[in-house]
Amino acid sequence: MTGTVVDAGTRTPVSGARVDVSTGGRVVARPLTTGDGAFRVERIAPGTYHVVAARIGYAAGGTTTVTVRAGETAAVIIELVPRAVTMDAEVVTDADGGKNSAHP
Repeated sequence: MTGTVVDAGTRTPVSGARVDVSTGGRVVARPLTTGDGAFRVERIAPGTYHVVAARIGYAAGGTTTVTVRAGETAAVIIELVPRAVTMDAEVVTDADGGKNSAHP
């Protein structure tokens, strides 16, 4: 099985996306996409697979179903929808509250 994960809006490749390939509720492969958004799963048995891609900065749900036939390579394109990522502010201090800091 080969595939590419792309941004749904710009159609640009999404690198570093985790791709879960599962069948019967069991994950059988978990490749990461390369710099050009590509992934590959070698030596996969014929059958029907649920393929899900995920990457920070994108909404969950880049999902498709792929049928792999004996002697063939199934190809898939998965689109991820961009999503704003928000984080809570965090204040970090050293153990003594900065009293022994080199910068008072």
